Amino acid sequence: MTVSADVPGAQSGADEALAIADGLKGIASDFGTACDTAANMFKGKPTVTGMEQFESEYVGFMNEVQVQATDIADNIHASASEIGGTDDTNRSEFAGSHPDFPDISIY
Repeated sequence: MTVSADVPGAQSGADEALAIADGLKGIASDFGTACDTAANMFKGKPTVTGMEQFESEYVGFMNEVQVQATDIADNIHASASEIGGTDDTNRSEFAGSHPDFPDISIY
């Protein structure tokens, strides 16, 4: 029987999450530009109220999403590395450790 975490798979998933996080860079700035463009389309007529508050509030949310996306990728990388290290550390302790256990291979 072989037992282990899929460390390469987790690292690959973390790389994909990091690529998504990289794709989110600048989203807050792009959103600000889109809000400015939308507000300028009306050139003050009719008056658009609440636009600055809306933009300010949602730009903050978008900044949080960027940070969280990067944190998720970093956490997946760190967790996969830790799990891989644990597998490496314990590999020899489980191999043939008890006669009633099947031969366990940790890779």
